[in-house]
Amino acid sequence: MLPLKVLTYNIRHGKGLDGRISLERVAGVIADAGADLVALQEVDGHSPRSGFRNQAVTLGRRLGMKPFFGATIKAVGVPVYGNAILSRLPVRECNNWDLPGKGEPRGLKEVVAAADGAQFSFLTTHLGLSIEARRVQIAKIIEVLSGTPRPFILTGDFNCLPDAAELVPLSVLARDAAAEGAEPLFTYPADEPRARIDFVFLSPHWTLREVGVLEKSAASDHLPVFAVVEQAVAPVAGENNRAGG
Repeated sequence: MLPLKVLTYNIRHGKGLDGRISLERVAGVIADAGADLVALQEVDGHSPRSGFRNQAVTLGRRLGMKPFFGATIKAVGVPVYGNAILSRLPVRECNNWDLPGKGEPRGLKEVVAAADGAQFSFLTTHLGLSIEARRVQIAKIIEVLSGTPRPFILTGDFNCLPDAAELVPLSVLARDAAAEGAEPLFTYPADEPRARIDFVFLSPHWTLREVGVLEKSAASDHLPVFAVVEQAVAPVAGENNRAGG
């Protein structure tokens, strides 16, 4: 499989550091990255604060990518907020899971993408603000990933630091791509980044070629994280994903 570039970006519904909502600015950041798959968090689906625009669809059209929206909050059955994935690759399957935990509803979005004849799962999430919420949400994510026979890439805003205890169980299945970087890849806040709360996790099937943060972006209060990967191990039907091999 040829190298793939993936990106994860909490766009704060397009609200930049200047307080102005601009999807055009967000689209510019994403376009400059040139990613094959883009994971987005804090995406409005039909909200008055962003002009009732389906932000995933709007960004997809601007970037020439296919959008997949996963609502975590609905109003009268209408999806108003959640996670999204944009893809340049063919997508064979699309799934969305509600995550447990108190507080704001959270979710896990997945697309099964195809590249060079091989299929893999690309997922994104935005976890809760409390340790307990994140703990049960990560447990649900592990349950989903443990049943996935394909290589996977898990991305998102985890609202915790890399050494958080609640992340430890996830390390059995996947490795933190940014931990292999030469420098700390801080993602938040965008104007003075000093914390890394946005992640790309890789199943053992992937070789990491490059990882980094797109700096000097004022389109959101987070900085986007990118990774360039290629498949190192062919998937085996029924195989459990284990970071230890």
